[in-house]
Formats: sequence, C-alpha cells, structure tokens
Amino acid sequence: MARVAACLAGFETALKQRLRAAPVLHHDETPARVAGDDSDRLLYIYTARAGKLVWFGAAAGRGHAQLDAFGILPSYRGTLVRDDYAAYAKYDQHLTAVQLCCAPDQGTARHRRHGRGRHPGPALLDRTGHQRTH
Repeated sequence: MARVAACLAGFETALKQRLRAAPVLHHDETPARVAGDDSDRLLYIYTARAGKLVWFGAAAGRGHAQLDAFGILPSYRGTLVRDDYAAYAKYDQHLTAVQLCCAPDQGTARHRRHGRGRHPGPALLDRTGHQRTH
C-alpha cells in the first residue's frame, strides 16, 4: 500500500494543477452515508471535472474550509459550472464566469414550492454576478 501511495504522490498534485488551468471546471458535492464504522456518519463526496480529467475528494463537512483545503477552487480563474450552494459564491469574484446549473428534481421542486413555476434553467453569469446575454 505504501508503495502505491508513493507512486501516486505526485499524481493528485498534477491533476489539481491541470484542473486549475482548465478554461471550464465543473464542481459539485453530495452527501453520502458511511455505515459500518463507529457510527452511521454523513460525509460529503466532492468532484471537480474538466474534460476527461476528474478528481474526487471526501470530507466530514461541507463548507469553505473543505473547499479551500482541497486546493482547487481558491486559485481557479476560469468558468466555474456549479449549483447554487452558497459556499461556492466565495470564489465567484475571481472567476471569468459562473455557469449555474441545478438538478431538475431539486431546483424545479424548490421553485414550484415557492410559487415560481418551472425552474428557469442554467444561467451564465459574469464575474460581477450579472447574467450574460448569449
């Protein structure tokens, strides 16, 4: 196991460098229950993807501390494709643009509950948070 870890030591660093250099980066997180250890814990699985490059991470929390610790978003400057989770907004001011997306089952249901009808779909925002025209 130690030998495999040693062989992969530089891989994650190189992968994160390539992701930070990508013009478009997709980032998401999702909760996952972990059973069979000391208790039934809730962890969060994180993904960052640019083209064929995909990075996965896991953390016990969901917030700025975890996003910063992964070392991808704090220095990313391209277009970030993300959902409307509030922790991502911290990075928006340094980005070229933000592409908002949402899962149809969550976003549409949320908009229906608030009387807004159908979810408006993705929006491309510039670095100031204003919607771009296509």
